[in-house]
Amino acid sequence: MEKVKKQSQIGGISIISFVVIVTISLSYYQFVYTPAINAKPDVAEEILNPSGTTAISIVEGSSLPANPNFFSPN
Repeated sequence: MEKVKKQSQIGGISIISFVVIVTISLSYYQFVYTPAINAKPDVAEEILNPSGTTAISIVEGSSLPANPNFFSPN
């Protein structure tokens, strides 16, 4: 009779610890991991809104290994 009672206590402790661990895991995911992943990076204003545009074109024959120029302007 003693063994049956001890096993039922272990089962109850296991269920409670499982629920606590799942709750902690979901809380971490919701309050720590998800906001960190969805955070927007800090970028300088000059990168977001550049002062001018630069036209870059691929030089004809740039796929040839003997050609030293690949883009114009360098």
